[in-house]
Amino acid sequence: MDFNIEGFGIILVVIAIVAAMIFAGPFLKKKFPKYKQLTNTWFFWIGIGLICLIWLIVFRFSGAWHNLAEDIKNNGGSIKGVEDYTISKALFLDACPFCAFYMCILLIVDPTRKGAKLLSPLSIMGGMITILSFAFDSDIKFTFHNIFINSGGPNNCYVIMHIIQVLLAVAVLVNTPKYTWKGFLMAIGVTGLFYIYVAILMTATGCESYVSGLSIKDWQLGGEYWRVADILNCSPTVAACVGLPCMFALGCGLVILKDFVFSKWIWTYGNAYSGKFWAWYDYNKTVKLKFI
Repeated sequence: MDFNIEGFGIILVVIAIVAAMIFAGPFLKKKFPKYKQLTNTWFFWIGIGLICLIWLIVFRFSGAWHNLAEDIKNNGGSIKGVEDYTISKALFLDACPFCAFYMCILLIVDPTRKGAKLLSPLSIMGGMITILSFAFDSDIKFTFHNIFINSGGPNNCYVIMHIIQVLLAVAVLVNTPKYTWKGFLMAIGVTGLFYIYVAILMTATGCESYVSGLSIKDWQLGGEYWRVADILNCSPTVAACVGLPCMFALGCGLVILKDFVFSKWIWTYGNAYSGKFWAWYDYNKTVKLKFI
């Protein structure tokens, strides 16, 4: 198992951005009313959703849809027999492309962001498990071109797509009213519906891999989660039994920490100190410090 220092750096950057969004967001809203007004504006989220969606369609999804159409045509008009990878990427059987695509769509069409919020735990779950594997993926060269456009082979936008889906999900969680337990259970239900969708498409298309971990092939060498077994030094079956619950806990855990733990700390203690911080900040903007 090779360690990729560049991939580890990407992980640290993403974690730092997520932490900053969770902890700094409430303070920025309190100090800068225009920032709060901007993040509550539908057009702000439409802009973000459109930019991300256009980028992903141009550099990733359009190619996946074209490949599927060509393969069906060459296969006598039948989808059965088409490569699993092609089917999965075009029909969103993998949680990550599914979340990246529909998070953007929901931000564009839903001014309340409630739909995007329900998708956020699944989006974080799928994105973070892949991002955490960057440190052990020696095949990816983290150049500007590979991060934003091509990550090698047909898996275009592999790096930036996972980063986009995680950051969008966290941004939605931070800038919408916090979950109630009812809403949280609904979000879990959305995750369950996604896996039902995947199971139905698996039966209809004959796809047996790249299906968000529902098949043991996903956890074997060459599957999308095979590195979990490699990192844990265990069999694919054990990796599947451990990996799926951990993936689920990762997405839901961040929501619980943000809305049911951190939020109480932020508003109870954070706001008490934010006033002092901004008073110090304003003072040092106008007073020239003298150093002895």
